[in-house]
Amino acid sequence: MKTAFGKFATVSLIFALAFAAVFSAAMPAKANSAQTRWEGTTSTGITISGNGDSPIVVDSELLTFDITNEVGPYSSEDQPLNTVTARYTFRNPTDSEITVFAVFPFMDGRNGYDYGSISDGKFYDITVNGVSVNSTVRATYYNRDDEFDLEKEISNVTDEYKTADDWNLSEKVYRYKLQIDNDFSGKMPDYSSAYVTFSLPNVKMFCSENVSARNNSYISISYNEATQFIEFYTVGEPMDIEQIAGGAKFASYNYSDRVFKPLGGYSVKVAEQNELTFEDLVYLYHTEDSKISRLDWHNIVFEKYNSQSSHYGNSLSVFNVSSYEIRRWYGYEMKFAPHQTLVNEVKSPLFPGIDKGYEPTVYTYNYLLSPASTWASFKDLTIVVNTPFHILDLKDGWQKTETGYTAHYDTLPEYGELKLQICSSDSPKRVKTIYYAIFMVFIIGGIIAAFLLGIPVLGFVIFLIIFTIKALKNKTTHKKTLEEVAAVPRGDEPNFSVRPDDE
Repeated sequence: MKTAFGKFATVSLIFALAFAAVFSAAMPAKANSAQTRWEGTTSTGITISGNGDSPIVVDSELLTFDITNEVGPYSSEDQPLNTVTARYTFRNPTDSEITVFAVFPFMDGRNGYDYGSISDGKFYDITVNGVSVNSTVRATYYNRDDEFDLEKEISNVTDEYKTADDWNLSEKVYRYKLQIDNDFSGKMPDYSSAYVTFSLPNVKMFCSENVSARNNSYISISYNEATQFIEFYTVGEPMDIEQIAGGAKFASYNYSDRVFKPLGGYSVKVAEQNELTFEDLVYLYHTEDSKISRLDWHNIVFEKYNSQSSHYGNSLSVFNVSSYEIRRWYGYEMKFAPHQTLVNEVKSPLFPGIDKGYEPTVYTYNYLLSPASTWASFKDLTIVVNTPFHILDLKDGWQKTETGYTAHYDTLPEYGELKLQICSSDSPKRVKTIYYAIFMVFIIGGIIAAFLLGIPVLGFVIFLIIFTIKALKNKTTHKKTLEEVAAVPRGDEPNFSVRPDDE
């Protein structure tokens, strides 16, 4: 017994010493915590809006990245945004006059940059044969969890109102506003929350955004407010709201014993009820001064609404549009005379993904080359990156120059979209984290413990080596798997317009 206890104590001491040694050696000192990762946005080339094939061809494209600053999530006069300039040489090979409406997306969802601000319009410049062109800003629905689908994305830039069999703007909607009063005579147990439950019919229904349900039936309410309101909107079918209000039941939920118990002191009455249409719901959050047109707003809500699997008890937020659900597009016309060549140049800012989990920091710039495939033909692509920094993992065809890097392709490259990982060092190191330290503790401590406990050391070491190799294969490294950085946590944000400032 003493021997077993002694071995246990020895092993415990070994692991404690290993923790101390590894943590003191591996963990950097930090004065405070700070955000270390930002997700960048994806830039893309110019493409054609609308349906049908265009005969316009691309004779050449010069894509120039000017990456001279290690820009954080915010820019300043001292550290202006880096830019990319796409210079296209378009040609009309036909005997006819042709007008095309060209579009390109920008700033998809802001992705953590300049919260609440959209003053990025001054960074964009569009010219045709050296003359600035008039452009419009369109907005489409953007689901940041989806991969970029060129055909689908372009189809969303439409001048038509989207519709479906179950999308009826004239359908009746019934609105009910319930008032919940609390005279505070009911006793709220410690560590508990207040809830109300209604016997609601199984109809298409939307609830006000303050409704937070538990177990799909209990709606969270405040215990500290004397009066509060809940709204229900049913589509196509009315409900007996007086009966529903009369049957309301209140309960407290204790987090220690996880039990609902009856709660007194509350009462419910019908405060308002009226009829409206489904169209009113679609534009419930759209304001007259919004720079999102009614057409684009309708289609954004349509896409968002149809992306949800069920509409029974959903929040009204499905009809609201946050800044992170919008992809903005610049659109402009180009008119070609027969056999005319036009040089179209678009300059736009770059918003990189930022990964401070590496030392030095790694910046990732994504640029979609595939939209060029929408033109009748495409050839002669030259990419120039002006930067004092290093590009990690250079693709085939890239060369180092005095000012940075360059590459040339007769057509679109086989590796697909362009991803530039930029760093001030050509071999950034992953910053050792607490997970690394814990991992090393078990490796070092495990080997010593195996020896002291009489476990065959060679076999145990082999096991640890195999385990380590598998773990390292799954671990992100800057050479193989420097994938897109984690998303920035986002809070709710007020609805805002999407047109950039004209200043």
